[in-house]
Amino acid sequence: GDLQGSLKEYEAYLALKPDDAAGYWRRCDARRRLGDWTGAQADCDKAFAGLPNDPSVRVSRGRVELQNKQFDAAIGAFEQAQKLLPGDQLVVCGEPRHLGPFMGTEETALTQVRWANWLKRNWRVLWRTLSEVDLPVKVTSVTLLGVVIAFALTSGIVAHAAEAPQRPLAPITLTSANALPVALQTAASHVAETATGAIDPGAAIRAAYQRDHVALEHLRQQASQLEGSAHPAFNQYISDREGALAELERTALATSRPVVASTIAAMDNLVTVAQARLNLESTKSQNSGQSDKPNDPKH
Repeated sequence: GDLQGSLKEYEAYLALKPDDAAGYWRRCDARRRLGDWTGAQADCDKAFAGLPNDPSVRVSRGRVELQNKQFDAAIGAFEQAQKLLPGDQLVVCGEPRHLGPFMGTEETALTQVRWANWLKRNWRVLWRTLSEVDLPVKVTSVTLLGVVIAFALTSGIVAHAAEAPQRPLAPITLTSANALPVALQTAASHVAETATGAIDPGAAIRAAYQRDHVALEHLRQQASQLEGSAHPAFNQYISDREGALAELERTALATSRPVVASTIAAMDNLVTVAQARLNLESTKSQNSGQSDKPNDPKH
């Protein structure tokens, strides 16, 4: 970092608090890194006077004394830094039969100690590990898990539609025909496209393909109410749209850096146009059915 800037901050701090031993230790370390061994020695001596039992102060003082060729004093500082003094805290782990002799007592003297079982020990390890992980990494991991679940669900729906087209999927209750794309996006695309796009563009495009393919199959099923030649014509139209959808996916994934936003927008547009066409054909079919009804006789 900026050692000169840090040194100025320490000097300003010590001007306000000249009795702070920790401040002298920090300035000692900064001066040592800058090669000011005389100033570092003076600061370490002041820090040691206020914190004689601090291992960090002893190590810093030993380094300065070693550089100043005070070898005996440096060795003594390093040796003292390795020793445990009264009041120091030490964490030891092990079974009672191992810890008893280490603590200078019999194993039976530790009977009042509650030992964590295997599950609790591993849970503590997991908890401490996760607590050290950055929040963005945690959020991304959970998001990717949602992507996998959404991808598995959409893959199952597509497999059902491909293997058994004569068996319609379970009906979905929608407020209107135009609400279909919104429902599908809520189910899968928000997680897959928003979170995965920056991390794995290919996975985001594949998830969008699965979602839009399912949407086109639902439109094919809804078109079963069309009458006459409109029904086979719309089926052929959906097949053409699915071919165009597959071509968009292949073209995007063939590049080393696929453009996620424009590719997914083009895929979604295929479904939007197909939905609009189905609405138009349904309106024509309804109007045709009403015009074929005989007029009521007038009295």
